[in-house]
Amino acid sequence: MAYKHLNTILGTIALLLAAITSGCVTNNGDIGNLYGIWRLDKLVVDGTDIAQPEADGSYTSWQFQNNIIEILRTTPRHDRIAHNGTWTRPSDKTIFFDFTHGDNTYAPGTGLYRAPEWISFPEGKSTFDVITDDGKRLVLQYTEAGHSVRYTLVKDW
Repeated sequence: MAYKHLNTILGTIALLLAAITSGCVTNNGDIGNLYGIWRLDKLVVDGTDIAQPEADGSYTSWQFQNNIIEILRTTPRHDRIAHNGTWTRPSDKTIFFDFTHGDNTYAPGTGLYRAPEWISFPEGKSTFDVITDDGKRLVLQYTEAGHSVRYTLVKDW
């Protein structure tokens, strides 16, 4: 009789562990190398290096999940400014960002839906060239009318 209760208890524990460890963390599937948190390691605007982390110690991270991109600026006191958009990857060599979304509080392309201006990100919709994407390092470049911005990101998580 004691074995029957022990088997029931062990079976329940096994089911709970299976349920806990089988949860999906990628939100609608695997998006490949981009999934996770990337830290902005280097920013070059029109050939000029912009210090990262910034002079005040703030740093920027990019978080990819499903088709959502969140770009965060975190200060030394851990204050965070978040800007949200969507992304698509039409090919291995290009990535498209859209920061024109809105809601009941913010008009399209404003507030938390605005492109992150502190890293010279283009407003609205933009297409970037993918220079490097090896799962550990991501280099993206935006060029328009003689103006260029190159982002070098390193995978944090």
